[in-house]
Amino acid sequence: MSALPALETKLDELFTEWTPELSGNARRALARYLPWISLLLGLLTFYSAYLVWHWAHVSNQFIIYPGPLGSTAGGSRPVGSRFTFGIWLAIVVLIAEAGLYIAAFRALDDRRRRGWDLFFYALLLNSVFGFIIMLTAYGDFGNFLARLVGSAVGLYLLFQISEFYRTGPTRPPAAKPQPAKKRTAKARPKRKKA
Repeated sequence: MSALPALETKLDELFTEWTPELSGNARRALARYLPWISLLLGLLTFYSAYLVWHWAHVSNQFIIYPGPLGSTAGGSRPVGSRFTFGIWLAIVVLIAEAGLYIAAFRALDDRRRRGWDLFFYALLLNSVFGFIIMLTAYGDFGNFLARLVGSAVGLYLLFQISEFYRTGPTRPPAAKPQPAKKRTAKARPKRKKA
């Protein structure tokens, strides 16, 4: 894990000193909505993991179903499965990435550094997924390049708002509700009869 702080330092230098800075309002808005973006990305990434599994499952059916038909016609039976090691590894990486996005939600909402770190790790896993899927029958270099560009844009935006997550929570703690005071009846002055 000692390589990650060094990588973070290099990326911090790259994305804060060598790229244009976002305006203060844009950074505040991004920091405000980042927890919800993280939650949405987590749900979409879980759905992507399901789609990769489903796609491999459907293509397996196309391999398995015509097998007996081909062998009765004198052909050889196709042997193979689309659930290769690369596909299973890609599904595991997607589930881990989705878990990191979702786990970052509460900490990002409280403006804690832990949430920023989890989001950072999820963006790194996004690049790893692109590399893994590139090595399977389902992906190519374009998939890897798209994931790399997406991660770079995400890292740029993340490092632009890192100042909001340098220390602990920046929000004041929520005040504890005070018990309601019991109302006492005040003595009313008596009216004079006319």
